[in-house]
Amino acid sequence: MKTVKTSYVINKNTIALVPAKKLDYYTTVYETDKEKQIKKTPFEIIKDSCIHYWTTYEGRKKAVYHHTKYKQKTPIPIHMEKEIFFFPTHAPASMNSHWFSVKHIGNMKINDKDKRETFVSFSNGKTLKIDATLYSLMRQIERTMHCLFLMKVNY
Repeated sequence: MKTVKTSYVINKNTIALVPAKKLDYYTTVYETDKEKQIKKTPFEIIKDSCIHYWTTYEGRKKAVYHHTKYKQKTPIPIHMEKEIFFFPTHAPASMNSHWFSVKHIGNMKINDKDKRETFVSFSNGKTLKIDATLYSLMRQIERTMHCLFLMKVNY
């Protein structure tokens, strides 16, 4: 039986937050060496992690918009000094939105059976099938890397 935790703080080992839609937990957290089940949604974990690191989701989103004009599916710098940047695959509050750490993405490949799905491989060898196009995910990675670059240049 899996142990379900009530909360979680994103760290440098966090790879992905995946909506679980289970009765006893709402998120599966993938780390470099393990998986965790959390009672909160991925979006709640993103918000809580921002607060843990002395900021707010709303503040981070506003700052990213100020520097980039990215209004939708905004990449979020969870911890700027540690370069922990996450991006959503769909609208942030959507129950279908996965959140990925840009630093842990290794490779992506279109699902040959359904072009609207993409296989995402991570630095630890884990692969997830995502209900999003390769183009959409590539664009999100691009935007997140742009934020990371701007932060490094201006911070």
